[in-house]
Amino acid sequence: MPRTPAVSRIEASPAVRADIVEMLSLLESGSRVRLVSDDGIERALPPQMKVVLRRAGEIMGQGHDVDVLDASSDTLTPNEAADLIGISRPTLLTLVDEGELTATNVPGSSHRRLDRLEVEAFRDSRLQMQSGLNAAAAEARATGLFTLLPRKARSRNAR
Repeated sequence: MPRTPAVSRIEASPAVRADIVEMLSLLESGSRVRLVSDDGIERALPPQMKVVLRRAGEIMGQGHDVDVLDASSDTLTPNEAADLIGISRPTLLTLVDEGELTATNVPGSSHRRLDRLEVEAFRDSRLQMQSGLNAAAAEARATGLFTLLPRKARSRNAR
């Protein structure tokens, strides 16, 4: 039986972004939200689902994809781990080979699994580092220490 993916990526399509933002106003209101199916079955949206949908909508409304992670899974396949981190599978395997991440072999096979918590911690540290780099670059641009053109291109443009 095939393994159900532990990570599902939901793309933030620009075509539905306006609909998502409009739905957020319903989810942010204090009123109860109800779902109605095509065949007329109507159900109240549980408060937990309202929180999940609101958070996913906020992220997608900003144009970012959303990853839904099955928290009951302790391990991830290399593909799932790469998706969660936002890198390619070959890059993930390079990180494993370099010792940045740990993968264990599934007994009796060549398949590997990675610890979900380790992958999440690695992803969070990368996001924190990227955020710091972005802030430093913004400050350097604001103070004039950093330009968008490389030095060679600037000297060519000055001629």
